[in-house]
Amino acid sequence: MMTVLRRSETTSALDFDAPFGTDRLSNDLVIAGGGFAMRTIEERFWSKVDKNGPLPIHRPDLGPCWLWIGAASNGYGNLKIAGRTVKAYRVSYEWTFGIIPPGLQPDHLCRVRRCVRPTHFEITTPRVNTLRGDTITGRNARKTHCAHGHEYTEANTYRLVEAASPYPRRSCRICMYAKKTRNRRRKTMSQRATD
Repeated sequence: MMTVLRRSETTSALDFDAPFGTDRLSNDLVIAGGGFAMRTIEERFWSKVDKNGPLPIHRPDLGPCWLWIGAASNGYGNLKIAGRTVKAYRVSYEWTFGIIPPGLQPDHLCRVRRCVRPTHFEITTPRVNTLRGDTITGRNARKTHCAHGHEYTEANTYRLVEAASPYPRRSCRICMYAKKTRNRRRKTMSQRATD
């Protein structure tokens, strides 16, 4: 005899509006003792976690990562719950610490995208998460000098606000002045050559 699990029993701290459909049931059926039995989301989740992962290179003090060995997208583990695909690291965090407040997101302190160990996350704003990461935005934000070696100080930094981005882009004032001077000289020389 198969026991049908109610949605509230299978979603733990996660709440989904999607109906408990047949596509969801097909993902949960396993052969047990010659018949079929329903696995809980927790059983499905932990069957796809390797708790003997590597120590993070950036933060070995955090302990080994718990690697997701199931499906992934852009390096982040995915899990299907109630017909909806969710990130495995979010499920792990919410089961351990509770619901993530709106407007915030878990930041992988270990910098390993497949890691689902809840103690390897810190809840931050999307902006802080982006600036900490190994992205073009994050790398540029951590720069202390321009490409020509001039230090970014308050006096030497020009902040350009663009309509496409709410965050200003910074430029070196010394380099901007040098570029304007070169352009002025080039324009003057071309005008003299035509006279």
